[in-house]
Formats: sequence, C-alpha cells, structure tokens
Amino acid sequence: MLKPDKRNDGIAYAENQGVQVASSEPCFEYWLLLHSAKHYTTAPMQKCDDVKPYLKNAFGWEGYDKKKSESQKLIVPLVTKANVAAAAKAAARVREHHKAVGTPFPENPSTNVDLLINAINDAVAVANKVSSD
Repeated sequence: MLKPDKRNDGIAYAENQGVQVASSEPCFEYWLLLHSAKHYTTAPMQKCDDVKPYLKNAFGWEGYDKKKSESQKLIVPLVTKANVAAAAKAAARVREHHKAVGTPFPENPSTNVDLLINAINDAVAVANKVSSD
C-alpha cells in the first residue's frame, strides 16, 4: 500500500494528465458497504479494518479478509443492477456531504467508483445499463 502522500501525489498527477481515478478512502470495501442503503455512513475510518464491522453489520460478513478467495466470493451477490445503482447514489451523496462540510482531501470515507460505473454505464447497451432512477 502506498503511503497517503504518495497515493495522493499519484492521484493528483493522474488527474493533471487527464486520467480520472476511481479511488476509495480508506479502501475499496467502503464502496461495497454503500451497496446497503440502510448502512450508509460518513463516519471517518482510518484504515480498512475500520470498515469491517460495518460490513459485518450490513451483510453478516464475519472475518472478512480481502486477500482470501472465500471472502471475495461474498462480493458476487452484491453486484446486482439495483445494488450498484443504490451504491452509486450513496457515493454521490457522500461527496455532497463532504463538499457541504468542507472536508479536506482525501475525504474520509469516500469513493469515486460510482463515477467509473457511470462511465461504463454510458458505454454499454441499454439492456446492460445500471438504472440510476
């Protein structure tokens, strides 16, 4: 894992070069948490281990470890059009929250994975689109 200053420098460099970055703070698992509308939170989380209790409450994921293949299989049922659309709306809501309260970069927690999903959604056939309604 890159140190935050190196990661942030990398993100700033990429964006300066016109590359959009789909980052999540503190980790990708925050994006997964947003797939559960009733477990929406903007509570700061310093590391990925801080997200795990939320995942346990939202999905019953006991002992989740992103490095273990059995844990990775837990993600598959989350990836439905409805869940991804709900997560995208929640991610946008998180960005609006941080903007309203003036949270400094990197906003914690936050994710831009929804922007990647939206870009992909714009490029696929209508039957494969994730509804944003």
